[in-house]
Amino acid sequence: MSGEILISNQENSTNQDRVIDFEGAKVQYGPFSDRVYIMDTGSAVFPDFLINIEKFAREEGLGKIFAKAPLSKSRHLRSLGFKTEGLIPGFYSGKEHCVFMSRFLKPERALSGELAVINEIVSKAASLKQGVKKLPEGFSMQECSREDSKQMAEVYRKVFETYPFPIHQPDYLLETMQDNVSYYCIRNEKGEIIALSSAEKDIPAKNAEMTDFAALPESRGMGLAGILLAEMEKCEAKKDIKTAYTIARAVSHGMNFTFARAGYKYGGTLINNTNISGRIESMNLWYKPLS
Repeated sequence: MSGEILISNQENSTNQDRVIDFEGAKVQYGPFSDRVYIMDTGSAVFPDFLINIEKFAREEGLGKIFAKAPLSKSRHLRSLGFKTEGLIPGFYSGKEHCVFMSRFLKPERALSGELAVINEIVSKAASLKQGVKKLPEGFSMQECSREDSKQMAEVYRKVFETYPFPIHQPDYLLETMQDNVSYYCIRNEKGEIIALSSAEKDIPAKNAEMTDFAALPESRGMGLAGILLAEMEKCEAKKDIKTAYTIARAVSHGMNFTFARAGYKYGGTLINNTNISGRIESMNLWYKPLS
C-alpha cells in the first residue's frame, strides 16, 4: 500500500499508530497499542523480514510483535521466538490455516492477571445454546451508505473511548467503504442509527473479519449484535466469503457470548494485544466457516 493511516486516541492525536508497507508486508505499529501488528505478510521475504521487523520494533521501543500469517510461515516465526496464541482453520480461501503468533519484547507484556476471568467466559460461552433474537418491531436493518458516515462516526465516538482504528472519523469510514469494508446498521423507529457493525473482507483469501460492533447504551440488551452478525453472514456468504472471524475483547461477556451463540468456535486468546475502550486488553479469536 502507499502512504499511511494514522490510528489515534480521540483525545490525543500525538498518540498515534500507523499502517505502512514494510518490505512488502502490511504492518501497523505505534505507541497507541504499543506493538507491531503484521496484518498481512504479503510479499515479504522470510526470515529476513522477521529479523528486520524485530529490529524496527525494538528501535521504536514497542512491547509486542503480533503476526497474522499462513501456517506455512509459522516455522520461521517459531524459530525467532514467536509463540502461537491462536489458529483459524481454512482462513485462506477455505484451505490454508492462519496462525496468530506473538513475540513479547517486554516480559511484562506476556503476563495477564485476567486469565481466570477469560477462561471462565470462554467456558461459559461454549455451553450456550445457539440462537438469534428477532429484530424489534419498528426497527430496520440495512447496509450503510456514504450518507450515513457522520451519524456512524458519532455512534462510534459515543461507544468507544479508544479504538485501534479511527472509526470515530467520518473520512476514515468513507475511505474504508471504498476499499474492502461493508458497514451494517440498525435504525430505530425514528430512523436513527442505534447499532453498527462491519465486515472487513480479504477478497483474495475469501475471509471477513466481523468487527466494529457498537450499540448505543439505550439499545443494549436487545440482542442487536447477534442480529447484525446473522445479517452480515448471509450477505458476505453471497459474496463468496468462506470464513468469518472476529477478534473480540476477551473480558467482554457480551461479544464472546454473541459469537458463541452464532455457532463460532474459539480460536485462542491474544494476550495484552489491543488498545480498546481506554486500555490495552487481551482479545479472543472466534471463527466460523460460511460454506
